Amino acid sequence: MEELIRIRKGNAHCTIDVSAVMKDEKSFAEASEYMYGMFEREVFDVIICVDSAGTYFADAVSKRMNKKLVCMWDDPKQCQQPVVSYSTHHGEHRLTVPPGSLAGGQRAVIIADVLSHGKDIQAAVRIAEALNVKVIKIGVFTEDTGFNARKKLLKHIPLESMFLSEDL
Repeated sequence: MEELIRIRKGNAHCTIDVSAVMKDEKSFAEASEYMYGMFEREVFDVIICVDSAGTYFADAVSKRMNKKLVCMWDDPKQCQQPVVSYSTHHGEHRLTVPPGSLAGGQRAVIIADVLSHGKDIQAAVRIAEALNVKVIKIGVFTEDTGFNARKKLLKHIPLESMFLSEDL
């Protein structure tokens, strides 16, 4: 499966393309099984994903575990409270969540296909926390360690990656 992950090296970080894994039925099934394993022993109510971080594995794990899936997005027309704004090398972003999709007291996990700068996932955590939802774990398929998001932005939540950029 690693041979399907495309990495384009840059100055400070790399660009990771996992689309070929999603298209290959056997590789996607294997990766989804691994992602499921990250969470099978966790006790939680809801899975959160961010549309800019990908939703493939979140959807697969949600269906397998029969857990509610909440996708946060950057849509100015659908902007509900709370909203978190942030900047990345791709520009300005605003993240929000569908009204009523998260409830105080819930426990959540966040699943992403690729972790790079981590600001989208950090924004999702901030929204969840503003709604009194506890994020107990983050799971990602691949992690670009060049950004150091794990240590800089997401250090208070356990994070597991299937692949690290330096290992590919």
